[in-house]
Amino acid sequence: MSILRTRMLMIFYRELSQLVGSGVTIIEAMNILSNQAGDFRLKRIAAEMKEYLSGGSSLGDAFAKFPDIFPSLHINIIKYSETAGRPAQGLGSMADYLEKEYAMQQGLIAGLAYPVVLLHAAIFLLPIINAVSCGIGAYILGVLSMLVPIYGFVFLIYAASRMRRFEQFKTAFDSFVLSIPKIGGIVRQFVLTRFIRALQVLSASGVSIISGWRMAAEACGNNVIKTALLRGLPFIENGESLSRAFIETRVFRPAMIGMITAAEKSGSIVGALNSIAVFSDKENETAVAVLVRIIPIFVYLAVAGYIGFRIISFYVGYFNRIFSLPF
Repeated sequence: MSILRTRMLMIFYRELSQLVGSGVTIIEAMNILSNQAGDFRLKRIAAEMKEYLSGGSSLGDAFAKFPDIFPSLHINIIKYSETAGRPAQGLGSMADYLEKEYAMQQGLIAGLAYPVVLLHAAIFLLPIINAVSCGIGAYILGVLSMLVPIYGFVFLIYAASRMRRFEQFKTAFDSFVLSIPKIGGIVRQFVLTRFIRALQVLSASGVSIISGWRMAAEACGNNVIKTALLRGLPFIENGESLSRAFIETRVFRPAMIGMITAAEKSGSIVGALNSIAVFSDKENETAVAVLVRIIPIFVYLAVAGYIGFRIISFYVGYFNRIFSLPF
């Protein structure tokens, strides 16, 4: 889910939760949201939901009318919380879940902003050497010679992400991403954190641990990790401990398994899942911080290498001209 969509839904759930929690009927809450300033798509959806609710549809069914906007995980959480008579709490839990997701996405984007700016500054400044000696045309060619491969690579990644709707391609692409040094580890940690957060919200909404595990695995966002997570499901279905399911997935670190084992003894599974998610968030922040420090180093090395190459090329050409002169 994109960061803009995450923020849009986060605000929508938060406002709806506050209205319903303050005693406003769900129909009136939808009417308020449809008339206030905000994202025009959500205003339109809120107006249509009001009509569905007025016609007798449940809140979960009204959300399910818009699968392109609301992911299945969100719809299921709303349905279960509505069945339990706690729609405001379910909507609030979804807002909390998306706030953590939004913060995670913001941290990654903010961390990568500096290396991206640094790289573009180098791309536009380094070819000035060509402009001094060969004119503006050489400068433009120098900039394009570096920009085109970079943006071509970015376009390929974007095209690959759009093709992830095909399951076989999505699995291959997810496997490739996880195999990238450093990047793969960070993606893996983000995916597992998303799973833990989803499982915690589902459990708090009254979903059984078996159904919650399956839904959270489907919503984790990576087919390879999802397959690994589903390996633990049969152990829960057979009545074995949750820690055994965590172990059998072979994707969780020993520290996480230790936390869930201790939680099972105390009987506070939801609290333990929240503690694991907080622990994972801190690890994510550390991993992103390390990545942010490493990437500029590679950019500096690339810039230094380019400058060194230009200096060596200049002196090689200079000495070649000297030695080619007749004595």
